[in-house]
Amino acid sequence: MKVLRNPWSVVMLLFAMVCSGALSSCSDDEKLSNLTGFLSFEFNEDIISNYDFVIGADGTITNESALPYGFDCSSLQPVFTSAPFSTVLVNDVEQISGQSEQDFSSDVVYKVVAEDGTTAKTYTVRVNVATEISAWTKQTADAGFPNYDYTHAFKVGGKYFISGGESTDYTYSLYSSEDGAIWTVANDNFLAEGVGVGYAAVKYNDNILLIGGHTLMDWSDWSTGQAKASVYSSADGENWTDVAAETAAENKFSARTEPMVANMNGDLYLVGGSTLAYGSPSGPINDVWKSVDGGVNWTQLETNLGDDFTPRFRGQLLVYNNELYLIGGESKYPTQYNNEVISQQMVLPGQKLRWQLHLLLVRSLLLMSMQEESLL
Repeated sequence: MKVLRNPWSVVMLLFAMVCSGALSSCSDDEKLSNLTGFLSFEFNEDIISNYDFVIGADGTITNESALPYGFDCSSLQPVFTSAPFSTVLVNDVEQISGQSEQDFSSDVVYKVVAEDGTTAKTYTVRVNVATEISAWTKQTADAGFPNYDYTHAFKVGGKYFISGGESTDYTYSLYSSEDGAIWTVANDNFLAEGVGVGYAAVKYNDNILLIGGHTLMDWSDWSTGQAKASVYSSADGENWTDVAAETAAENKFSARTEPMVANMNGDLYLVGGSTLAYGSPSGPINDVWKSVDGGVNWTQLETNLGDDFTPRFRGQLLVYNNELYLIGGESKYPTQYNNEVISQQMVLPGQKLRWQLHLLLVRSLLLMSMQEESLL
């Protein structure tokens, strides 16, 4: 029987065996991950934070809803998460979420490399910005004013304004915004100070005019609302004057709410409306009025609206190529709507207003309504 004379050699051998197993085990445990790819990608800056960026199956990351026309995306810091232990690169430069800045005026290619250093996936980030000023984009998910029904909006003095009537109850405030995304209260008691609801807003020189409307009513008694013949004017949206307050009754249009008003070559035209918005008595009107002095004095015009014309309110009166276009409107409360477009040629002194009826498709109505921006 062979005897090991050096006990230390046994110890050393056992140690080597243990280490060998341990090293083998450590090698298995330290296998590097091949997981890669973005888990999320977004922006937290200004308006762009309200837009969802979707990671497509083809590796394209973009926003379906276009950002506003002219939005500057030349210096943005995206916020992202990627697979554990992966590295995010742009042009072989490591990117840090929320810190690394890129110019997204054109496509930016990101590369996400797994921990193993070889497995990688590339993404093309495309920030979608509207290329036309007429494109519609979502400015904000929550404007901050109540969930209004019966809203009115206009622009004057470099600001946008919106007033409402009904939320859960009547709300009297007027809100303003410089960018269409952030809104603040401009007047807490706007509607109750005489302006009322149901007015028609029209631009006149540098001012905005709010024409007609009705006083706020008690929901338990709809007949408490009174139609108005007022013309409120403002150059800044915050200070208002009724320019027709001193006008003689014979030089005013008859009181009404929800009329249709347009400015054609500096002359104001008012068509229809309703004697009251709700309740009884209430009825749509089919007359036409004109003002040549900014709404101070009005003259009723002799018109030929045609035998088949239905009196109406809540429509749109627009100007296109020196013609007035009357679009749609409601003829009876609660539900009798019209889908006609009625045009009227340029009015010459001494002539009657002659209107021509066009029955158009809904698509045509929408295309025509886009011309309303020419009044702003």
